[in-house]
Amino acid sequence: MTAVAVVVVNWNAGALLPRCLASVLAQQPPPAEVLVVDNASSDGSADGLPGGVRVLRRPDNGGFAVAVNDGLRATSAPFVLVLNPDTELLPGCLAAAASRLQRE
Repeated sequence: MTAVAVVVVNWNAGALLPRCLASVLAQQPPPAEVLVVDNASSDGSADGLPGGVRVLRRPDNGGFAVAVNDGLRATSAPFVLVLNPDTELLPGCLAAAASRLQRE
């Protein structure tokens, strides 16, 4: 299986982030890595995340693209899926994407 990391860019996402992460962590097989890049949230949304989720805390909100680039630099997986925290993955979608990437 091709190693796919998931990077979620967060800024004050509140209850959306846990729902997003639950859908990511439920994938079978699970992603090689799950990383939340937090853009200096003030709502505590990046605190107390589930096990297996790494948090990269930015000192300021540099915007989505800056956070994505930080996330890409922080992972060693050959493929990375970038998500907004209002995204929820359907069961099996990560495996389907990895399978397709493996064929390319």
